[in-house]
Amino acid sequence: MAASKWFPQQLVAFLEAVWSATTEAEAGRMAVERAAETLDAEIAAIVRPDCVVAVVGYPAVAVPVRELTSITAGGGHHELTVPDVGVCRMATVALDYPPGATFILARAGPDADLRHDEASLLRGMARVTSTAMRTQHLLDDERAAREESDRQATENARLLAELTQRQVRLTELANEQAAMRRVAVLVAGGAPPEE
Repeated sequence: MAASKWFPQQLVAFLEAVWSATTEAEAGRMAVERAAETLDAEIAAIVRPDCVVAVVGYPAVAVPVRELTSITAGGGHHELTVPDVGVCRMATVALDYPPGATFILARAGPDADLRHDEASLLRGMARVTSTAMRTQHLLDDERAAREESDRQATENARLLAELTQRQVRLTELANEQAAMRRVAVLVAGGAPPEE
C-alpha cells in the first residue's frame, strides 16, 4: 500500500485503540502497545523525567528506568540497548501531556531508522496520545471528585441521621426534665400525691 494511504489508516486504527481506553494509565499502555505493533518496534515507551509512564518490550522486572528517564533530558540519544535484541535505533517525540513526557520508539535491524512517513505517523500518534491521556486524566479527576462527593454525601447523610436521632433524644430528655420540674413544684407546694 502506498505510504500516503497507509498513514491515515494506521493513525485512525491507533486513534480508535487509544480512545477506547477508560483511564489515563490504560491510554498510555494502549498507545505504546499499538505504536510498537504498528511500527514494528522492539521498544515503545512514554517516559517522564521522573518515571516511566508506560513501556512495552522489556520484561516487567528489567525496565531500565534510569536509562529511559535520562532520554527525556535530551542529550542526543540515538540508540538504546535492549536485552536479547542488542542496539536499537531510537526515535523520540515530545508529548504535550503528560508534562515533560517523551514518546520513545526503538527498532533493531537494517531498517531501524524511521522512514519519513513512519516518523510522521509517530508524531501523529504522539499528538493522539497526548490528547487521549489529558482527556482521560480530566475524566479520572472527575470520577475521583464524584466518588469523593458521593462519599461525603453518604457521610453527611449518616451524620444528619445521627444528629436527628440525638435531637429526638434531647427533646425526650427535655420533656422528661420539664415533667420532673412540674412534679418538684407540686411536691414543694404540698400538692396531694394524686396530683
